[in-house]
Amino acid sequence: GDIRSVKSIYRRTKPKDVVIYCGLFLTGIYIDVMYFKLNIIIASIVLLVMLTYIHYRISQKKIRALFESEFSEALNIINSSLSSGNSIVNGITQCGNKLRGTVVGPELKIISRRLSIGEDARSVLLDSYQRLPYREYYFFILAVMININGGGQVRDVMSRLAKQISDAKIMDRKKFAMTSEARMSVKVLALIPVGFIFIMNFLSPENFDILINTET
Repeated sequence: GDIRSVKSIYRRTKPKDVVIYCGLFLTGIYIDVMYFKLNIIIASIVLLVMLTYIHYRISQKKIRALFESEFSEALNIINSSLSSGNSIVNGITQCGNKLRGTVVGPELKIISRRLSIGEDARSVLLDSYQRLPYREYYFFILAVMININGGGQVRDVMSRLAKQISDAKIMDRKKFAMTSEARMSVKVLALIPVGFIFIMNFLSPENFDILINTET
């Protein structure tokens, strides 16, 4: 991902996440020392890389979920502003001031401030897209750029975009509901070998020792 997206993710890291991260790391080291007996330095590096990647992916999913929930509301506020006869820039400004969120609201405030001091609209909006690299947001900034450069009825575009986002959410819920059993089966099957190895350590220590400590 973009380096600014990475920074924004780690700015949102909470003390609880740090505690969980450290706890998982120490647990992994304990399991390695007790069971697998790999080189401690190699095991530490592998654990750090794995945990960092997992944390990054989970944070991305959280930000994506927040974006989807806040972006629909942002489009509604902007549409209301456009219906009142305001420009798209004024609509973005009002949305940035009214929207109480952690992702879209602050981003629209940044756009509003940069546009108000006369920065180039194209660079401002493309910079914003680098921080929120989502397809729906790209369509939004394209509509804004077209409206700023050439005018036109952007309200219809925003309304259709809001409807498409709503329809996509409904489709995602249906997809998750229809595939929930298959996804759970995959997770269970993936955990069976790991669980079997740990159970074997207690039920058959001699076989576990051969499995872990024999080079062949």
